[in-house]
Amino acid sequence: MSEINNNYDDIFKLEELFDSLNCQKCPNNIICDLQKLSKETNGFREINGNTPPGNLAPTVDSITLLNTINADGQQVLMVKSIRKANTRIGIHVHKYGGYTIILSGTMTDFVQGIPTKKYGPNTAYYMPPCTPMSAANLSQTEDVELIDVFIGPPGEPYIEILEPKWSFQRVHRFDE
Repeated sequence: MSEINNNYDDIFKLEELFDSLNCQKCPNNIICDLQKLSKETNGFREINGNTPPGNLAPTVDSITLLNTINADGQQVLMVKSIRKANTRIGIHVHKYGGYTIILSGTMTDFVQGIPTKKYGPNTAYYMPPCTPMSAANLSQTEDVELIDVFIGPPGEPYIEILEPKWSFQRVHRFDE
């Protein structure tokens, strides 16, 4: 996977990221107005008026299961990984949406405008495009094993992590 490593210390520097993402129109005519979404989420600090619980951390032990181009010329990326106990991903958006399959453990999904939901083993959820969200493993002891699936144009970002306190890689792109 081709990756960009950007760290931002405060919300004001997110404007640079907004410009670089060029996320004006997402699939199915969904408008992705990151400036508006920033206001709705208190600068990507809150989902539905609350900061999601859990320590900010990336997933670990990631294994790419599939990375190919489909018949429509879209990149299909399937990654299996572990979300450690009491951790969450920073508030982020997926320009083209995505899917998460839970193999073991319980994941709590926080999506702007949608009630918080929990997903256990052998369940899956859809991540709508251009919608602020976070996902957390709120267990104090059990890790979550999951598979993420993303489909989109080669070279485009499949996730942009916008939460100001996120100190890890912010943008992940499909291979070109």
